[in-house]
Amino acid sequence: LSQDKKIGNRDHPNLLIQGFKEAIPDCNLYDLPMEGYKYIWVRRKGKSNTIEEKLGKALENIEW
Repeated sequence: LSQDKKIGNRDHPNLLIQGFKEAIPDCNLYDLPMEGYKYIWVRRKGKSNTIEEKLGKALENIEW
């Protein structure tokens, strides 16, 4: 939920993600850490205008 989850092209507008980002602690949810390569989606691989982005996010609550 930050701009460091993307390489290339334009950043996502902060207003699009801010509400969801604020709702996570309000719902007592926690980010489930992911391992491995940070970016899971690639467009135009191998060219100078390659875009890589992390699209997934896993959340958990204390009971899970």
